[in-house]
Amino acid sequence: MADIIDFEFANVTTKDKIFNNNQITLLIDSSEDITTLSPTFELSSGAKLYIGTIEQTSVENSIDFSNPVLFNVLSEDQSIIEEWTVTVKLSSGNVTYYKKDAVCYEGGAIKIVSTQNNEEVELIKDGITFSKQTIVNGETIFNNLEIATYEVKIGSIIKEIIINLKE
Repeated sequence: MADIIDFEFANVTTKDKIFNNNQITLLIDSSEDITTLSPTFELSSGAKLYIGTIEQTSVENSIDFSNPVLFNVLSEDQSIIEEWTVTVKLSSGNVTYYKKDAVCYEGGAIKIVSTQNNEEVELIKDGITFSKQTIVNGETIFNNLEIATYEVKIGSIIKEIIINLKE
């Protein structure tokens, strides 16, 4: 196997981490310098991590994450190479997401609580803007949502939220 099991940064608090196939998106505080981050990572047993042909060692390398970084993971027996993309996004404030799943008689809901008043929140479904609202008094709520996968976008931050049918 040639998998990244976990990925973070030394001395940096990760606010959110999303693994989607071979893509990892990390949300960190906007006060962090993303041009000199030292990744800490866990790989599948015996695997090695590379940028190009240069092997990376957990915590020992400083990498610029201003743009997505492409890593190659080589399996222990060297028969598999998997490409992984790591993207770092900066938090524009303290944002908390809540969701309520749909039930047979009522749609679901997504509530966003943030310290950033008057910031626009975009709700995206199937790559298309479904709705836009502004954070007022520290929150906004999208109600009567159908069962689907949504992306909530605040500035450059995108959070995936899935509304399921609660039985």
